[in-house]
Amino acid sequence: SSCGVSPDDLVVEDTPKGEWLFYRGVEVGQKTTDLIPTLFKTVMDKLPIAKRMRWGDRTDSFMRPVVSLVMLWNDDVIDTELFGVKSSRTTIGHRFHGEKTVDIADVMSYEQTLASSYVVADIDTRKEMIIEQVTHLVSEIATDGENNAVAVINDDVLDEVNALVEYPVAILGQFNPRYLHIPQEVLIKTMQDNQKYFAVVDDNDEILPYFVTVSNIESNNPEVVRVGNQRVIEPRFADAEFFWENDKKKSLESRREDLKKVVYQEKLGSVYDRSERIAKIANFIADLSGLNDSNAIRAAQLAKCDLVSEMVFEFGELQGVIGEYYAKNDGENDEVAAAIREHYLPKFAGDNLPETDTGLVVSLADKIENIVGGFAVGAKPTGTKDPYALRRASLGVIRLLNETKLDLPLEVLLDYAVEAFNSVTDVDAVSQVDEIKTYITERLKGY
Repeated sequence: SSCGVSPDDLVVEDTPKGEWLFYRGVEVGQKTTDLIPTLFKTVMDKLPIAKRMRWGDRTDSFMRPVVSLVMLWNDDVIDTELFGVKSSRTTIGHRFHGEKTVDIADVMSYEQTLASSYVVADIDTRKEMIIEQVTHLVSEIATDGENNAVAVINDDVLDEVNALVEYPVAILGQFNPRYLHIPQEVLIKTMQDNQKYFAVVDDNDEILPYFVTVSNIESNNPEVVRVGNQRVIEPRFADAEFFWENDKKKSLESRREDLKKVVYQEKLGSVYDRSERIAKIANFIADLSGLNDSNAIRAAQLAKCDLVSEMVFEFGELQGVIGEYYAKNDGENDEVAAAIREHYLPKFAGDNLPETDTGLVVSLADKIENIVGGFAVGAKPTGTKDPYALRRASLGVIRLLNETKLDLPLEVLLDYAVEAFNSVTDVDAVSQVDEIKTYITERLKGY
């Protein structure tokens, strides 16, 4: 009865699992125009929108207030109301260039009608316009005659810019070359994250003092738009320059003491404690592999020091990258400096592996320490939770042991790694070795 079916209408049939009750009936079809409003509302409600909002006295929500709703079937309006707005064939043109109201005659003329009012409705068409305009502007930059200028078109930035404009118009801008002494990763990150600009580099991937911004208007005076965008990036770069110069006053070595104030995990101690464990494991791996153990120890001890720098506090995704720059500034050798950046690799499936021997050693030590520590405090990954990214670390270990010169027995590594936790009195790492080995081995199935 809960399904709206009378027991008298059921039939018994044999199945491989025994006798089952079945109901057979005819579901009367409905008009498509009657189904679309409900389906559309269901789809809108299920969109993965991070921040929804409500407006007026309504209880439903969306990413922004809905002001018009066009819903057509061929050339007929589908009569409905969603988000408090009555459906019609009338929408809104471009805020500055288009008509305030635009009537859509039928489905087939939708894109063309909007285009005449400076709205490019198709997201793929807009993306192609942006790429074409950005590429064209950058190709006209005069370089030294030996290098070409190339736009850095990040997919995430491209998608976001594409979603922000209705009628894209790219504009080439410049910034003061004095900022080129700042690590280019910082400059590019600033342009991408804060301003949604496309940075420009040469054939050697060296940054040039240019950028491309995408406006939503075709200005009568594009120079005003250009100057305005050049002006707003200036204080961003000035802040980055301050962090850069201020951080360099303090060596990475001197920052090791600051790591003692940063809690890694309640039972596992500080980030300093963790770096000491990584250094111990790295020394063992280097000795076992016949590699330079002094470089491995030094890189491991300095690998986390940039975490307490102002630059990494502002640009967290550049951890390791910033550490390499600071290590070179401090006079550390190139192998140690590169290993500070490389020890985070691989960050994801298919990512590059470290190129230096020291980078390989410290990367493996970092991941082994992370896995042993995670299991020791009961943070084994579950179906929904993996707070210490142990799955990713395990796959990294597998790649490092199978795709590089570090052809080492996993069990030997784990047996030694748990010894690095002997001073941690609140955990029992030794008892976790078999389970850790099984866990990592199981990850081989997805390798």
